[in-house]
Amino acid sequence: MKNFIIMLVLMMSCGALYAEQNTNCIPELAHKVLPVKKNIPSIPVLPDISLQCGDNISNINSCQETKEKSADKKDNTLMVGIITASAALIGVLITMLGNYHLAKKNFELAKFSQSQSLKANIIVKERLRWLQDIRQRLANLYAQMDMQYSFLKRQTTPDQTASMQAQFDEFSEEIMNQVNSIHLMLNPSKPDQEKLKKALQEKLNFLLICFQMKNNGNTQFDDNKYTSIKNDAFLALTQIGIETWAQIKNLE
Repeated sequence: MKNFIIMLVLMMSCGALYAEQNTNCIPELAHKVLPVKKNIPSIPVLPDISLQCGDNISNINSCQETKEKSADKKDNTLMVGIITASAALIGVLITMLGNYHLAKKNFELAKFSQSQSLKANIIVKERLRWLQDIRQRLANLYAQMDMQYSFLKRQTTPDQTASMQAQFDEFSEEIMNQVNSIHLMLNPSKPDQEKLKKALQEKLNFLLICFQMKNNGNTQFDDNKYTSIKNDAFLALTQIGIETWAQIKNLE
């Protein structure tokens, strides 16, 4: 009897334990027998983004946009720097070329101006020297002509004829040399210079006539004509001086 009771207790304990084990195994078996769904899309692997307390998706996107904008800003800054440096270099080169051409042009203008000024100074000096030379020669010429004319008007004796003739020849030679020198200094294409040349030639012809009259014993010469020819020569020389000074003023 005692053994029966012990066996009954063991059987009840085993039954309770078996029931408990079967109860715990049912969910696990139910889970294991569930069918596996096919064609489930794979979930993309997201970058490992560590989130701090208080972060959210909008803050993450804002951070990424900030980094992208910062990179774009750096690229734009670099590009602006390159463009600015290139523009500055081009500006310097253009300025240098402009200054070079300006300096070259100024040098050429200064050289041309200096050359023109030197040329004008030479022309002015030569014209003044030419005018002064003609005046001096004409003054000496008429001094000799006046002296010869005065000798021709003097009454001479037969004994004085030989000495007077020698003196007349000396005067005539000097007068001819002066007249020829003045003729070579004149430009026949200039009206006033041509007038002076004609006045001198007319004066020579007049003195030759006076000399012939003297040989014939006649000393009644035409003084008015002599004075008129002389005045024509002086007037022509005055006009030459006026024209020369006008040319000099234009050169200055």
